Amino acid sequence: MKDLNRRQFLKSFFYVFLSGFVFDLFSKDQNDKLNFLSSNQNSNFRNVYLDTKSRSQNYLSKKLKAMIELAR
Repeated sequence: MKDLNRRQFLKSFFYVFLSGFVFDLFSKDQNDKLNFLSSNQNSNFRNVYLDTKSRSQNYLSKKLKAMIELAR
């Protein structure tokens, strides 16, 4: 019973992360943010934003891979 609850929790956790990741991927807000940042004179701020975004996506993809391996 304990293993079943753990498995159900991991499944729901995985789906929440996956839906958030896909929503972030296809949302138009990201393009709006990039347009705003590219029009900004401070290009260093834009570079920091893009670097942080890629780091967070790398972290999330590693976390998702680990969760998939755990669920198996």
